[in-house]
Amino acid sequence: MSNLTATEASNTFWIDFKKEKQAIEQTIDHSQQVAKSQLPDHFNTILQQINQLEKRITEATTFIPSYDERQYALQIRDLTGLLDTTRTQLTPKPKFSFKTKLGNKQKPKETKPAQGKYTHTDFASLLTLPAWIIVLASKPTDQTPLLENTISFTNLENQVLTLSEHNAPSTTAAVDISLSYLSRCVVWLPTDTMTVSTVHLKQVKDCIIVCGNVQGSILIYGLEDSILTVNCHQFRMHDAKNVDVLMHVSSRPIMEDSSAIRVGSTQDQKSSVSNYFDQMDDFNWLKQQASPHWRVLDSSRAELLGHSLHTLIGLEQLDLLSHHQ
Repeated sequence: MSNLTATEASNTFWIDFKKEKQAIEQTIDHSQQVAKSQLPDHFNTILQQINQLEKRITEATTFIPSYDERQYALQIRDLTGLLDTTRTQLTPKPKFSFKTKLGNKQKPKETKPAQGKYTHTDFASLLTLPAWIIVLASKPTDQTPLLENTISFTNLENQVLTLSEHNAPSTTAAVDISLSYLSRCVVWLPTDTMTVSTVHLKQVKDCIIVCGNVQGSILIYGLEDSILTVNCHQFRMHDAKNVDVLMHVSSRPIMEDSSAIRVGSTQDQKSSVSNYFDQMDDFNWLKQQASPHWRVLDSSRAELLGHSLHTLIGLEQLDLLSHHQ
């Protein structure tokens, strides 16, 4: 779009967005004709389509007006809501299980899920569980081009989730991470074997999420009672409540329809790039006064979280992360 003016690029994007949105809506409407056994893969494919459309919006923020950006975000939220409603109607009692497309690869040994419910103070015990409790993400096969270079965790609870060199993509391209419908999980994404381009979060509750370095953006739709740390270029948060966020973000972060958000700076970020963690734009608060929906973490709390999250796996003091302010 380098040869187009900002207005022309914005108009072209609007036309493309409208077509893709309508295609996704039609796919969701077609869900009733899909066999029940195929619904999990069907819904996951739709989720990835929404994620990709959401990513395109983020990439287009250099030329689309702020008002249009918000309207696009609202339409993404409506799409996600339509998907959630349809999923609930057709699968009213979903079982928490980890689905993966393995193609012709040998099916891994089935993991036994952790038993019982964990409270916030039980996160330390999660990291002392036997190795078979830890769930590793799987990369979809090349038979599903839409999902290529996307690693997905979905419909899981009471799990420790991490990446592995065994599911690194066959190409050198960066991967997208999708975290959806997670409850009481510890997610550890930093790895030396992969570069993360984008992280998508949808409907995540009671989780600790350590993203590490993300080349592009983190996009959040539904996050509650959780702790998140990330180094990224763009930060977008929608429908979040009671969340501690440690971040290094090189552009002004954005939040909408969110409350009780506490932000701090990551402690291990040595980049010379400016950190806008404390300059959150709240789309629900356009007044001159500071937004009541977010605030900066106390320095002692931010330092404690920064140290604990930096050395998350294996630390007994992980339970300290549970004491939300």
